[in-house]
Amino acid sequence: MDQIIRLAARHCLLAVCAFPMFISPVYALNFHAAPLEPERRIYDNADIFSDAEEIELNAALSERSADSRTHFVILTANGNTIEGLEGFSREFYETNIMGKGGVSNCAMLTIDMSIRQVAIDGYGELRQMASDSEWSVIRERLTPELTNGDYAAAARIFLEDSYPLVDSKYELYYTDTPTVDPSERLYDFAGVLSDEQYNELADRIKQISEKRGADFIIAIIEEPVGEEYSTVDYLERFAGSFYKRNFSEAAEYAGAYLLVISPQTQTAGASPFGTFIVENYDLYLTNSGVTDKLEYSVYSACDYFLYEQEEVWILEHMEIPAADPSKLIFDNSDLFTAGEEEDLWVQLREKADRHKVDLYILTTDYWSDDTVYRFQSDFISKNLYATENFLLLTIGGLPAIEGE
Repeated sequence: MDQIIRLAARHCLLAVCAFPMFISPVYALNFHAAPLEPERRIYDNADIFSDAEEIELNAALSERSADSRTHFVILTANGNTIEGLEGFSREFYETNIMGKGGVSNCAMLTIDMSIRQVAIDGYGELRQMASDSEWSVIRERLTPELTNGDYAAAARIFLEDSYPLVDSKYELYYTDTPTVDPSERLYDFAGVLSDEQYNELADRIKQISEKRGADFIIAIIEEPVGEEYSTVDYLERFAGSFYKRNFSEAAEYAGAYLLVISPQTQTAGASPFGTFIVENYDLYLTNSGVTDKLEYSVYSACDYFLYEQEEVWILEHMEIPAADPSKLIFDNSDLFTAGEEEDLWVQLREKADRHKVDLYILTTDYWSDDTVYRFQSDFISKNLYATENFLLLTIGGLPAIEGE
């Protein structure tokens, strides 16, 4: 058994322990609105629409929303966008719209009358599918109506132009997307895994999905070659279209993490969906680690991705045993015999008396540096909080992996 050894100390020298004209800004904000009712698509906080206009527009927005599985929303403000429209829109989306009715895709027209600014943003998969320049074309089309004060006409242009844009994006993005059995979760389209590797990874994916209550999905793809396919854009495109076609309605859980690997270009990327979009997972570090492992093999990259997810579960469910500080040795892994533990106790006590500092030994079956550190920290908080001067040696184990 390889081992991780960590020291912790308290009070010791050793420690590790910008109408006339509307403009489009790109800015962030402080606005919290009431939850979005399913049938409501217009939030006219600035009161720029008549009752009749609001009823008409809301019906049209609702119809298009149902047809496209995308939320079409109009949001107005009158001085609430303290830090800018982009942040105002994004926070409203994340707080009130994302995931409603099982749909996270959203096209939103946001108008702030106090600062005469307008923005159109796409969220969910639309953030990847539609570019800022495409939204800008629509914004430029409706801006003259806003300047003339015909806000309902501007809203109609938004819906008339954004709906076909969204529809065309879905059609384009899903043309080459394979249809799969969503229950499998591991898809080796490139055929690079051995049967043994595939089965082992598939079992782990199933286990971690059940443990975490989320869908963990891996797709190993054969990336097309050509100037029209940039590596990053294609991975993001594939992830969004692959998830929507196969999992958006058939996913077992509300949150999902989809890892796409391209052996051909030695690139990889993990994308969050559903509730995971707002979870605090460090995608940059995960993607960086997976890409590094691709230098060795696709299997190593998949293994690393699952290892990261398993470790998150371990940290969330770690149990810390209660212990009597007078024991000095807390052998949770049974590393020592009774005789060895007795001898160690005597030695620890003698040295503690001589140096006026309490000495402890802690063992655990947790294996990674992060889990051993967490176990050690929580153990100290639970059992040694009243000890003023101490030095704790923690030994963690890393079982050997078969075949290595």
